[in-house]
Amino acid sequence: YIFKLFGSRFEWQIHWLLQKKFIHKKNKSFRCADVTSLLDEKTKFDVVLMVDFLHHIPDEIAKKILKTSSLLADQYIICFEPIKEQKNRIGQLIINNDRGDHIRPLNELHKLFEGTDCEIINSSELKIGPITSRAILAIPKKKMKWHNMSKRLNHMTMSHNHIFYLD
Repeated sequence: YIFKLFGSRFEWQIHWLLQKKFIHKKNKSFRCADVTSLLDEKTKFDVVLMVDFLHHIPDEIAKKILKTSSLLADQYIICFEPIKEQKNRIGQLIINNDRGDHIRPLNELHKLFEGTDCEIINSSELKIGPITSRAILAIPKKKMKWHNMSKRLNHMTMSHNHIFYLD
């Protein structure tokens, strides 16, 4: 798991809890790091997790972080972000007064992933109190071929138990 934290109390609590959870596990670890500084290590991570920070970052830097995440993630990139359009008036008030200067509408948030070698495979609404956020599950594009094959394979085995083929 990789975070780039900006010092909010909630994010540091997540860091502390995850570190505590993994501290006694063999072959498991938790790191809090700037993703752009990890490429030199030539290390892969199962999951790159980004929690509520892209809305503090301009598009060009956010795209660089996502591109770097696609190189570091062996399986998934998970991103939680608030969106500009809120259904609840209190949620809209909170978003309008957020310190992040780059809270994006949903379509712009999705566009951030374009050209970054991250392929969104699921984007779901996530309600946090009155705030509507987005939970985005992406995979590195290099994994997309295997993901599509796996989906087709699962569909074939579910619908045609007696047929097994790859094309």
